[in-house]
Amino acid sequence: MHAFQRVAEVLDQRAEERGTASPPEGEDFYAAILQGVLTALDAEGPASAAFAEHLAEFWPGRDPLA
Repeated sequence: MHAFQRVAEVLDQRAEERGTASPPEGEDFYAAILQGVLTALDAEGPASAAFAEHLAEFWPGRDPLA
């Protein structure tokens, strides 16, 4: 989980520096992977669901209003 977050942070930093971190075609894939991780954590029980909720608040590249 931590490695995935670090990759997201690096990509987010590159996006700020360059204006984009990856091609637009990858955005849907990234969103699907992230949503899958958060959904899986949510299904694992109350503690994991709380962790997923916490991650969703600040995860790079995720719209907190989505």
